[in-house]
Amino acid sequence: MRLAPGGDRQVVAAISSALTNRHRLRIRYVTSSDVVSEREVDPVRLHTQDEFAYLAAWCYRADAPRTFRVDRILEAVETDVPVQAHPGEAGAEIDFAALFAGGSSPLATIRFAPRARWFAEEVPVESVRNLPDGDFEVTLRVTNPGWLRSSLVRLAPLVRSVSPAVLADDVAGTAAEALALYGAGAVGEGGRDAATSPDHH
Repeated sequence: MRLAPGGDRQVVAAISSALTNRHRLRIRYVTSSDVVSEREVDPVRLHTQDEFAYLAAWCYRADAPRTFRVDRILEAVETDVPVQAHPGEAGAEIDFAALFAGGSSPLATIRFAPRARWFAEEVPVESVRNLPDGDFEVTLRVTNPGWLRSSLVRLAPLVRSVSPAVLADDVAGTAAEALALYGAGAVGEGGRDAATSPDHH
């Protein structure tokens, strides 16, 4: 189903009403790889970038902030459930205004091994490109740098490349710090062999 760049009028109307009334939304969303999912989200704001409209929201399925391209929202239903405050990792309420500030969401391009296909299906991305060797490449908005950094560190064995370079350096630095802390903790608990034990994840 192909929608106009700004999205279906009924979808936009439901989003606008939910934003005004501060109500939760129930949406059906299709990713760039044609995977349809149903999600409940707390809408934060609508903004435009690169000629497309985006809904910034807290996604309950992901349990994290997400940005949804409005023309990929197939259906939106306003509920009567009030939006909630969502704490960050340190317990403080997330500063959504800063997180989703217009123009502060750069594009990142990540190349994955085939086993990471779920990433393109679960995370709202701008585009997915299948490569001849079986790998695939996704382009997405970096609306939550901390989440993307930790996700790429967890998926490190399946990540082939990351651009721009500043993001790749950031992820590499975080991974190195995590390995250093992990190694120190493991050695402290049970010596060198403990660091490679399958019981330590």
